[in-house]
Amino acid sequence: MGTWRNFVILYRFNGTQFRFNQRDRTMSDTDAWHYAALHCGVYLGPQLNATEAGVAQLKAQAEGGGLTDVQWYEVGNTSS
Repeated sequence: MGTWRNFVILYRFNGTQFRFNQRDRTMSDTDAWHYAALHCGVYLGPQLNATEAGVAQLKAQAEGGGLTDVQWYEVGNTSS
């Protein structure tokens, strides 16, 4: 099944910096933008795929809602 890992996601929403922990098995830039949008309540519309065009579209839609500067890093892991 994979190992659960712990990630920190940082973002700006309408100019204010936020940070939260997210537990998942994997993380990508697309995942981080998706989780940050959920965290701050930005509506992203229909599910977008993880192709380059999908990532660009997701980011543009999120930035239009005030979400910017999404970053993430792993802080450790926990067995499944």
